[in-house]
Amino acid sequence: MLSLRLKTACALIPFCEIFADIGCDHGMAVKFVLDNKLAKKALAVDISSPSLNKARELLRDYENVECIVSDGLKNVSYVPDVVLILGMGGKNILEIVGENKIKTLIISPQKNCDIVKTELINRGYKNINDLEITDKGKNYNILKYIYAN
Repeated sequence: MLSLRLKTACALIPFCEIFADIGCDHGMAVKFVLDNKLAKKALAVDISSPSLNKARELLRDYENVECIVSDGLKNVSYVPDVVLILGMGGKNILEIVGENKIKTLIISPQKNCDIVKTELINRGYKNINDLEITDKGKNYNILKYIYAN
């Protein structure tokens, strides 16, 4: 079952060719995307092999998914159309995005949210959604950006 935070973020995902959940942990967002046919291919990416094994188990019956052990996008050989990054610090999110021109970013910075917003605008992104929710007593910002240049 998806948490309110994950449901809210997943509701922002548009149809795309390639979707990537960076820091996917259990793989629930990837499963949501595949179950709802929102992407032709999905990537479950995590720096932790044990976490990625949880995603592999959850996604074992899907053909159009690739599980990748990677620090952000470093081991991903192409830039996905839609990237989801939840539960990381803002500076880490900015490092992961780097100079990539990702069509759609859905992010939830745990800190430095204002820095992330300013920096993404400076990099050519446009804010589409800026949501604040409370889930299990914690406040979260969930942001959606598109690359506008």
